[in-house]
Amino acid sequence: MGMTASIAAAICVVRAKAHSLQMNIAKCVYWYTAALKRDALCTEALDVLCSHYLLSKAEQLKLVDSLDTKDYGEWLRMLYQVKLPAVLSPAARLATAKKLKVEYGMKQTHDLTYVEARACSDRFDLTRSLSLTTPVINKGVMHEDCIILHAITLYRLDKEPELYLLGHKLSEDYPNSQIGLFVVGCYYLLQAKKNDSRTKRALVYFEKSVSKSWYFLPGWMGYAFAYALKSSTDEVLRAYSRAERFAPGSHYLPLCTGMEYLATNQVALAFRYLKLAKSLCSTDPMVHHELGIAAYRMGEVEKAASHLTRVLDLLRQYDDRIVDERDYCHVDFLEPLYCNLGHVMRRRECYSEAVEYFKRAIALRPKHAANYSALGLTYAMMGSDALAIDVLHTALSLSPFEKYASELLDKLMNWMADVNVDEAVGMMTSSFSCI
Repeated sequence: MGMTASIAAAICVVRAKAHSLQMNIAKCVYWYTAALKRDALCTEALDVLCSHYLLSKAEQLKLVDSLDTKDYGEWLRMLYQVKLPAVLSPAARLATAKKLKVEYGMKQTHDLTYVEARACSDRFDLTRSLSLTTPVINKGVMHEDCIILHAITLYRLDKEPELYLLGHKLSEDYPNSQIGLFVVGCYYLLQAKKNDSRTKRALVYFEKSVSKSWYFLPGWMGYAFAYALKSSTDEVLRAYSRAERFAPGSHYLPLCTGMEYLATNQVALAFRYLKLAKSLCSTDPMVHHELGIAAYRMGEVEKAASHLTRVLDLLRQYDDRIVDERDYCHVDFLEPLYCNLGHVMRRRECYSEAVEYFKRAIALRPKHAANYSALGLTYAMMGSDALAIDVLHTALSLSPFEKYASELLDKLMNWMADVNVDEAVGMMTSSFSCI
């Protein structure tokens, strides 16, 4: 008697779990993929492939194309596309999720809520992402992906009290659970920004969360971030390297490795890892942002401009409309983006555009002296010396030790003084000759 598709898929899942325990990633991926090919509704296999980042972008696309969904309709293929993060851009995921609800009548399940919240987070709309995950958390639903994303968003928004309450509740309801340990680690990591002594506690909790399952990528990332606060570059890179074995399809690992190399000014190595991150997920704005920085430091200004303008394209596209990224995008990402675009446009001698981007950066962070210094330099290169001096004075009023602004201001003042003397001599000579 032949097996039904669901039973065959279940057997494949069991085999995949066995290979997972043996840390045989290749066979683990093979059997989870086989389970989905036998039964397209085998959500357990799909969830593991997604949450453990076991598939590269090419493998995700191949999986979606190979699925037999004719018995269920196009909605199932669309659901797979939004759950596999590398297939569609964040904006496209949001649009597809909306289409599933409007055209196919899909209810607002916790899975769909997570998909939308994750897409918002990926395009740095952190406030909306938090508003989507909060109702799920308040209901006490143990949706692991939602809880992890919620905790990460609270960390990124510096919401320490809310993160403490979430960690406390999970520790009470699910003692020593992987998710609870991770959330508590996030809380101590947030405290470590202000108090270095908390870094050790964060490391302890992240290490415990990873020990529950080597495939738990958020725990590895938190572990690396904690070492990054201690400026332990070797430990950070070692953590990313170890995690890469268990999450081969994650673009976050080469992305963060590249960012760490950028921080230590090893630009060539950084560029190599960032290109790898782009090959795994070309729709993440952060990947193009960091590639733009690396290209700029390597002197490839046109490449830098291409990557940074691509970031704006990814942020602005939503539901077939062009939106203003300033309406939703978090300032911690948008302000550096505008500043970097300003520097690139200045190097390309597109001074008007550079001024516009620097002004946008200043509007977001009006007390950041470096942006005023960059704007002052741009005005000076345009020949608008009076404007440059005024802006540089503002930079020094915000930060009296802004070395670059001080040096540039001294040069401009000395030059203008020389010009005024020349003009005075010219006027006197002219008057004398008229007598």
